[in-house]
Amino acid sequence: MPLQRNQPSPDRQSVLSFVSPNVADLLFYETVDAKTVGAGSGVDITVATWASTSISVAAGIHEAGFTVTVHTDGLHGFINNDVVTIEGLGDREDDSSYSRPNGTHKVTKIDNDTFTYFVSEQPDAASPLDVTNNPHVYLAHPSYGTAHPDTENFPKHKLCHVKQADPNGLFFQYYYAAERHHQDNYNFEFSQADLGGNKYDTVVRTYVNLRSDFTDTDGEYQAGDAMPDVPASQFNDDYILMTRQQKRIGDAELDGLFVVEQRVYFRRTASSTASHDEATQGVLIQTETLYYRGETYSGVAIETAILDETKWGISAGGVRTEAKQLSGDWFLVTATDVIPQDKTSDYSNFGGLVTHTYETYITYSWPAVLGDDGSLGADNTHVTVSGIEIMDWVDKSGGSRNYVRPMFKEQGYRGPTRALIVEEWSKSRPYVYMDAQRPFMMRPLPIVYNSPYLSVQIPPTLHEQVTLICDTSASDPTWGKNSGSRRTYPATNVTDWPSSFVATVEVNPFRGGYLTRQVTVYKPEPIA
Repeated sequence: MPLQRNQPSPDRQSVLSFVSPNVADLLFYETVDAKTVGAGSGVDITVATWASTSISVAAGIHEAGFTVTVHTDGLHGFINNDVVTIEGLGDREDDSSYSRPNGTHKVTKIDNDTFTYFVSEQPDAASPLDVTNNPHVYLAHPSYGTAHPDTENFPKHKLCHVKQADPNGLFFQYYYAAERHHQDNYNFEFSQADLGGNKYDTVVRTYVNLRSDFTDTDGEYQAGDAMPDVPASQFNDDYILMTRQQKRIGDAELDGLFVVEQRVYFRRTASSTASHDEATQGVLIQTETLYYRGETYSGVAIETAILDETKWGISAGGVRTEAKQLSGDWFLVTATDVIPQDKTSDYSNFGGLVTHTYETYITYSWPAVLGDDGSLGADNTHVTVSGIEIMDWVDKSGGSRNYVRPMFKEQGYRGPTRALIVEEWSKSRPYVYMDAQRPFMMRPLPIVYNSPYLSVQIPPTLHEQVTLICDTSASDPTWGKNSGSRRTYPATNVTDWPSSFVATVEVNPFRGGYLTRQVTVYKPEPIA
C-alpha cells in the first residue's frame, strides 16, 4: 500500500505521498482538494451563446463548426487548454435532433468569468442557449496519460489513476508513474518453457509499457526475432522470440495506463528420441524441429510448405516427415526413421536398404542325387551307368536276366539347413527379374524304363543324362530280333546339390514401403 508522508494543510491544495522513496523511478500519488476538481467543484453558468466559425480547431481536425461562449456566476479559474465538464446547458427535450453543448471540452479563457470552447455541430436551435436547468461547469480530472505538471522534477511521470481519498469525497488521490526506460538491463528471468511437448531453455523478459503502445501487429516483434543482447554478453546469441503476450498488472493504480508485456525468448534446438526396433534390430531416431512463420523449409515458407503434400511422407531413404502447426507463429516438423539409418545397401539385390542380415537354420528338403559312389567297378557281373547298376544273372539253363540297383551319391534329406536371411526395405515395390534375385529350385526327375529283360523304376532324383537300351537279336529264344528300345533321360537342371542358392524371395508391404525377404540356403554338411 502507498505510504502517505504528510496530511494536506489548509494552505496547500496538493500533498505528495510516495510508494517508494525513489520518486524519480516509481509510483507516487498526490492528494488533491475536491473543491478544485470534479463534480463537487466549479461554478454556475449564467449566459451561454453560440455562433458559427470557420476557424481551424485541434490541428485541422475541424475546419468549421460552432463556438460556444460561456459566462459564469463568479470567477471560473480556468486557463487556456484546461479540460472542463459542462452539465445542464441547453438541455431541451424538444430539441433532441440537435447536438448538446454539454460534455467534456477544452476551453479558451477570455477573462476571469468568460471562456469559449468548440463543437463540431450546431449545439441548439436557439441562441442564447437555454440556462433554465441550472447549468454548471467544473474542472475535469486529467485524462490518464497526462504528464505531471512539474516537468522539472517529474519529467517521465504520467497520470495513471484517480481515486477518491476519503469517504466524504473531500480529496482525490492522483497517482503518477514514470515510464520505464532501459528495461532490458534488469527484466530477464532464465527458465525453461514447453513448446510442442519439449523443454527449451528460455529467457522471459517482462516489460511495463504504456497500454496505448501495444499493438498485436507490431512488425518489430515477430516469432524468430533475435533477443536483445542486453546486458551485453549475458546470454548466448542464439535466443529467438517464441511468444509475446499482454496482460494486466493487477494493480488498480497502474492498470489504467500501463500494461505488462512478456516476451519469451528461447534457444531453439532439435529434439531427438532414439528407440530400439525389434523388427530390424537397429535404432530408430525421431527428430523434432521448430520453424517460425516465414522461415524457409524445402525452399518455401513453412506456412506454405505445410499445405504442399509433395513435401511430406516417406522418402526413398526411409524417413517419414510430417508437420503440425502449433500456433499462429510456430510449426513443428517431425522426421522419423522408418528403418535404421545406419543400414547400408552393400548387399542390396533390389535397390533398397538392407535392414537385417542374419544366419539361422531352416527346414529344407534336398532330393537324392543319382551317381556312382565309387564302391563298385565294372566287371563281368555288373555294369554301372550314371549311378544305375545293371546286374546280369545267368540261370542253369544258360539263360540270363538283368536286375537294376540305383546308386546314390547323396541320399534324399529333409531337415535343418543353414540359411542366410537378408531383409531389404524399399519405398517402391521391387521387381524380381534378374537371375541373382530370382529364387532357385532343384527339379529332380524320375527314370522309368520297362522291357522284357530290363526294368528301371527310379523315383525323382538329380542325375546326369541317362540312356538305356534293351534290344534283342534274332537268336533270342523268346523274342527274336527287336530293336528301337533306346531311351534317353535328360539331365536335371542341376546334377548335384549346389553349394548355395536363393531358395525363397518374399515381398510384403512394410512401414509405408516394401520389405523383401531373401533366404539363401547352403548345402548340408556331410555326416562325419
